[in-house]
Amino acid sequence: MYPVPACWRPWIAAGLSCLVLVGGCARLGGESLPQDRIAYSRALSTSWKQEALLNIVRLRYLDPPVFLNITSLVNGYTRRHEAHTSLNPYDIPATLGLGGDFALEERPTISYAAPSSAAFSAMLTPIAPLIPLTLIESGWDAALVLRMTVRAINGVRNDQSQDASRPGDFDRVLELVETIQRADALHMELRPGKKKGEFTQVMFLPRENPRPEIAAAINELRQLLHLHPGVREYKVVRSGSSQRDDKTLVLQTRSVLHMLTEFASCIQVPAADRKSGAVFPVPANADCSLITIHSGPRPPQRTYVQVNHEGTWFWIDRDDFDSKLHFAYLLMILRASALNEQSGAPVLTIPTN
Repeated sequence: MYPVPACWRPWIAAGLSCLVLVGGCARLGGESLPQDRIAYSRALSTSWKQEALLNIVRLRYLDPPVFLNITSLVNGYTRRHEAHTSLNPYDIPATLGLGGDFALEERPTISYAAPSSAAFSAMLTPIAPLIPLTLIESGWDAALVLRMTVRAINGVRNDQSQDASRPGDFDRVLELVETIQRADALHMELRPGKKKGEFTQVMFLPRENPRPEIAAAINELRQLLHLHPGVREYKVVRSGSSQRDDKTLVLQTRSVLHMLTEFASCIQVPAADRKSGAVFPVPANADCSLITIHSGPRPPQRTYVQVNHEGTWFWIDRDDFDSKLHFAYLLMILRASALNEQSGAPVLTIPTN
């Protein structure tokens, strides 16, 4: 309690009321949704990219990759504000007591799921042909998807080794597929199989007579892949299937671990780490045309994604369009694969405040 001149009392009371009202106007609930949603979306996107890049770097340094999935994010708010005054007119001079309180609490809770044994096995297993075919049918660049996800198509191998069955044929296959796709003449389809819940994957080419250049590309593609020239539809099967004829397209797909390792080969690691044996040597036939990952004591100002591993920074340049595109494709393939299916996995929930 403090002595307060009579002329000040109305102004002090008004000021205290304004403070309480301003505190009560803090953004909560629906008012805070646009700002909070964008903030959390950005944070999730950044952490997703960083986790993928860190696992690529780990593989180059012979560390096992670890994926920790975020299963839920719940945010709660608490707002409390109050004001109190007291006046003792019997004191000489009169005294006025003023008080106020405002509190705003934000309590986000994030749940993490550790990788299950099934998810880890999925990372080691070649992905199902359904994944690349679905991505192609949804409009993704067929040549890029096949280059990243497929080891061989009907025996035509996706590598640069000299002992490949037909060196250079795979690149030509991709060129032809890209040409046919751009002409909207390449489509994929899922059809019900003989058993319940079973589906057959089919690739089909145009029924009508296409333009001469597209017809020539289709004929050359059929020759390279040993496909029947008079058939429009071809069944797509995984490598190892017993069905092998000129009406079947056999895909030998890569595993998620294989794709990550291919990208790890393209890291520009410090010279000291290469000399010391801290990283695995890059194969002579490694294809590093898809991505460039830099390293150094500190990242530049403009990066697309950056992580720190054992004191060294690794990053992808913000202005490197090709690397960004291929890295984004890899993220989507990871999301589409069974790696992210975590049913039955233990869940760790952490309040972040």
